[in-house]
Amino acid sequence: MKHQELPDYKEKQRVLYLVKTAPAALSALGDRYLAAGRIADAIECFGLGNDTDKLRTILALAEEEGDVQFFLQVLKALNREATREEWNRLGEQALRRGRLMFARHAFEKSGNTEGLRQVHEAGKATADDGGVP
Repeated sequence: MKHQELPDYKEKQRVLYLVKTAPAALSALGDRYLAAGRIADAIECFGLGNDTDKLRTILALAEEEGDVQFFLQVLKALNREATREEWNRLGEQALRRGRLMFARHAFEKSGNTEGLRQVHEAGKATADDGGVP
C-alpha cells in the first residue's frame, strides 16, 4: 500500500478489527479518509481510535450540513444520545438546505410539531414547482 493510497475493504477491515492498531494510527487513517471525502470511513476510524475531538468536529459539521446519517453515526461512536436541542438544530439546518427527509426525521426525534409543519409546507411547495427544491 502506497503512503497516500487508502486501504481496500479487506485491508481496512484487517487494520480496524483484526490487528491491534494504535489509536494514533487509526486517527491518522481517519484523517486520510476525511481528506478523501469518505466521512463514514473516517468516523469509523476515529471511533475505534477514541478520537473524540475529531468525532465532535464531524458531529458539528453534520449538524451544520443537516446530515442525519453522519450525525447518528458519530453519536453511536461517541456512545451517546442527541439532545432535543441538537435534533432541533439539525432539523433547522436540514430544512434550510432542502434536505426534507432529514429535517422530518430530526423534528420527529425532537417532537417539534412546528418544524414538521414547515417540512410539510416545503414538501408541498416543492411538489407544486414540479419537484425542484
